[in-house]
Amino acid sequence: MNVSKTAIISGLCAATALFGCGSDEAPDSSGNPVQSAGTGSAAGAGGGAGQLTPPRAGTAGTGVTVAGAPAPGAGTGAAGTIGRAGAPSIGGSSGIGAAGSGSIGMAGRPSRGAAAGRGGVPANPPPVMATNPEMCPAAPMDATPQAAQALAAVNTVRVASGAGCVNLVTTISNGATAHCNYYAMYMRGDMCVADPHGEVMSCAGFTGASPGQRSKAAGYTMGGGGEVMAFFNDPQRAVDIWVNSVWHRTPILDPSTGDLGYGAAAGCDVIDFGRGVAAPADALVVYPYDGQTNVATLFNGANEGPMPPAPTTGWPSAGPVSVHGKALMITEHVLTLDGDSAPIEHVWLDVNATIVEQSMRRQLSNVNFMYANMPFAANTKYRVKMTGTYANGMPLSKEWTFTTGAARRF
Repeated sequence: MNVSKTAIISGLCAATALFGCGSDEAPDSSGNPVQSAGTGSAAGAGGGAGQLTPPRAGTAGTGVTVAGAPAPGAGTGAAGTIGRAGAPSIGGSSGIGAAGSGSIGMAGRPSRGAAAGRGGVPANPPPVMATNPEMCPAAPMDATPQAAQALAAVNTVRVASGAGCVNLVTTISNGATAHCNYYAMYMRGDMCVADPHGEVMSCAGFTGASPGQRSKAAGYTMGGGGEVMAFFNDPQRAVDIWVNSVWHRTPILDPSTGDLGYGAAAGCDVIDFGRGVAAPADALVVYPYDGQTNVATLFNGANEGPMPPAPTTGWPSAGPVSVHGKALMITEHVLTLDGDSAPIEHVWLDVNATIVEQSMRRQLSNVNFMYANMPFAANTKYRVKMTGTYANGMPLSKEWTFTTGAARRF
């Protein structure tokens, strides 16, 4: 178990967990140009597959999934896991190179005819009712209220963490809505939704086999193809869950994400991502961000698939802490209570972490994660220190604090 109190040398250089690798364009599965919405190099990484497990009858599941887009020389992101009995679970992730994305799933929606229940509902991070920051582009006039709310939720956390603004694009939203409508038509286990992010041409409601194809069919021509999916029909709750995860926080916080669209239907939320932008080489994003309050106290990685490495004490762990930047080389990472020099034991994930399967390590190229073995204490301030280099040799010396909120069940 690669668990550290203080410093472990680590090196990152290629693609991030979900969206990575610069603004280079590469063909998608149809030969159309796809531009990434991430940071890093042109190296691609293969996608890992999540499983699709139907929920047990009589219980409701809620959660998220993220579809993968192809990367040059890489695999295609696979469908996320759907949780049993409404239990939250996160699906397989796909790395990306010049273009591409990952996959995530957190808990399934209920089978038709099943009674709704709260069993297995994940511990959501404390809710944040967001308004779109004034410095960010406003939602288009024809945006639905839910799409405008999704934009506000995303931009609120991006601006606070230093990732910058994204644009809400109506054509992408139309493609995302079409996919939610398609998904809502079918019962779990139906051959038409064996992959939550895919569509079958022979099935009613088909608008495209992949997120990129659906966006293109809806009129978006600037490339892209990543997709995140949740089962709440609640944009704020969906964004909160996406951000409070290990493998799949990146598409929301990636400083090179340019465009997105949101769609919804009964028990379905989808954000599709479009054009990537050229983020500054020295862009650095951390989450929780400096001074953040009401931070989630815990994370149950047993509900993530592939499951991230468990702490020596087992799940749940503390909420994940991440740093996002190009060519990261972190040589010291320390987590403490604010005002206390004693380091807190934590799991550290990067491309050199032998506790991560080889196929998954490349997902960590431009992002590092740490999570304490034990959940955070409620209403408590913590301090993080990271030292090393990034952006091909620039010094990195970052120290910041955040404060947790009330304790919550998982």
